[in-house]
Amino acid sequence: MKIHREDHQAVTVLKPEGEIGRFESPQLRHCLEKLIEEKRCQVVLDLEDVKFIGSPTILMLLRLNREFLGHGGKIKLLKPRNVVKRFLSIGRVLELFDRYETKVEAVQSFAIREPGAPGDPIHEPVDKLREVAHKQKQVLLRLLDILRRKGILDMERFNSEMNRSAQLVFEVFRKELDTGYSQRSAKDP
Repeated sequence: MKIHREDHQAVTVLKPEGEIGRFESPQLRHCLEKLIEEKRCQVVLDLEDVKFIGSPTILMLLRLNREFLGHGGKIKLLKPRNVVKRFLSIGRVLELFDRYETKVEAVQSFAIREPGAPGDPIHEPVDKLREVAHKQKQVLLRLLDILRRKGILDMERFNSEMNRSAQLVFEVFRKELDTGYSQRSAKDP
């Protein structure tokens, strides 16, 4: 996998090409960790030429985005393809990243702010995932309580169906990953 790098003042654009599965993920991780060492924490990840993204890469991006947030920066996504969006949508991961359709827009989105000014990235919530999950949980718990009180919802059956649904989602995710790895293996001699 090739990863092209462009520096635009304080913003770095990384553009990987091909597939970012289990074997390619460490290469991207190394590039991102190197940027943290260089104190270049405003990153645009151009996914236009990425045909596949695996679950190890998604987990790595979440972990490193948290590190970038801790250093006052962020990873923003540029032009993710539909297949990549689909993988990132599992578990609502796509919501945790800002997305742009043009490089100019993505680079300019990193507005220079004075430290401590309103909107300073250091003062934004570091763990957006926890914030989103907490809000969704509160809404769902209120809804479940209303349905339970009205006698519409059998909690035991509901819990059983939720467990079954979660298993199906992970099964679909695993099949998608296996298909991606199989397609990639078929291309390699």
